[in-house]
Amino acid sequence: RVLVGIQSYISIRRHFDDIAFSVFETDEGNSPNKKDFMEDLWERMQLLSRNGWKVKSVPKPHLSFEAQLVVGKSHRFHPVSCPPPTFTMSSSEILKGQEKHEANLKYPQRLRRLHIFPTNKAENMQPVDRFVVEEYILDVLLFFNGCRKECAFYLVSLPVSFRYEYLMAETIFSQLLLLPNPPFRPIYYTLVIIDLCK
Repeated sequence: RVLVGIQSYISIRRHFDDIAFSVFETDEGNSPNKKDFMEDLWERMQLLSRNGWKVKSVPKPHLSFEAQLVVGKSHRFHPVSCPPPTFTMSSSEILKGQEKHEANLKYPQRLRRLHIFPTNKAENMQPVDRFVVEEYILDVLLFFNGCRKECAFYLVSLPVSFRYEYLMAETIFSQLLLLPNPPFRPIYYTLVIIDLCK
């Protein structure tokens, strides 16, 4: 049901291509990728669906415990009720938060990827692996933003079976060049790149 709903949304969705959101100027005739993020991801999801939802870049730690899980006792969880939130913010702070949310919806930062290298540099990578590895890289950059050495260590030891150095460079540079500003200070990305090159 979810995929049918997404398919109907994609079919009525208007393609939005604005040169103002481009990081680099491209020639009109040989633009590398005219699809936006959503269209590209949906195309890869359809291909993944046809291939039986097998993704090599997603670890499967549960396989080691599959025999124990099959014979194990199942537990019933009771409904969880959360107390209603108490707002301690003023109405002006709430209004600013709503304006920021609306601005993020109208001008999302993740519209385009930075394509530095040719597509043949992605060796033995399934179409959806790019998205999975990119999310790994973004998560590592987020969680280790205070410790560049740990960040570089985890970036070079992602649980994938193929080389992803080119993809890592594209992802880091696309984060560094996000407009109007990157998620973290530019010096953080610079230090991570230096540590990765050591």
